[in-house]
Amino acid sequence: MKIALIGTSPIIVLIAHRLSKNNEVTIFDYSKEFGGAWSWENFNKISVPNKTNVIVPANSQEEKKIKEINKFFLNNFSLKSKKIKNNYHTLHSYKPKNVYEYDLYNMYKIIFAEKRIKIIKKKVSKLEKKNKKLLVNNMYKFDKIFIPFFAGLNTLIYRNKVEKFDYNIIDSKHLFLISKNKLFKDFYYSEDFNFFLDRAQVERKNNLYFFKARIRKEFKKFTKKNLLDLLIPKKKHKKIIKSKIIKYKNFYRNESQLKKIKKINCKNIKVIDTSQFVFSFFKNRINNEK
Repeated sequence: MKIALIGTSPIIVLIAHRLSKNNEVTIFDYSKEFGGAWSWENFNKISVPNKTNVIVPANSQEEKKIKEINKFFLNNFSLKSKKIKNNYHTLHSYKPKNVYEYDLYNMYKIIFAEKRIKIIKKKVSKLEKKNKKLLVNNMYKFDKIFIPFFAGLNTLIYRNKVEKFDYNIIDSKHLFLISKNKLFKDFYYSEDFNFFLDRAQVERKNNLYFFKARIRKEFKKFTKKNLLDLLIPKKKHKKIIKSKIIKYKNFYRNESQLKKIKKINCKNIKVIDTSQFVFSFFKNRINNEK
């Protein structure tokens, strides 16, 4: 079977990897870097996520299953999960007792090194059902396609009917810093870091500190220097060995827009919830090798 998927978020890539064992699989991704919102920054042979994403359970039932995810990564990609000891702060009502860090960069390297998945660097904006096949962008034919919630798809032609799927383009910005010295008190992740940065995260690798934080909407027009001046005293600026603003374009859908795309009733199309990793991991039976 010829199967297409949109994007290279971890869940989509894992689904593609499983399907590629018995099917001809293609991923459409217009981004320059793999990972989508989970992409990486490379520095001195160190690869670290340059945005604030974590794999955490959203409730007690998911937390009971988190060890299955740890086992899956270890058995399939030799990736060891690292238990986080530093502070994890979430605004979510559920506060997980156990939080783990995963080196997904190596998972991507292993999967794409197998060369079982074809990559087409194009945005999927249109799908059409024709003679039991799906036509992508009027060019590519597939038997089935997997669409994440926040893909840029806007047109579906099915049963002689044209359906439109709205989304809102959001240009998110992250402040990314590398330092040899600790710039903040110990913490791993915070969803309400300060008045101009919301989600923030610190990872330590090879005696370097990697700080990344999403810039709040009203501060997106600030320069990097403005943000650094707000963040730390000027005397600490010399401790930073690299700094940059990371930009990412997101096709965001609100509840009503998601409701419409969820209602797609075509057996050739599967809509995937990629908004929460743990939920989607088990919902899509990624750990089921059958």
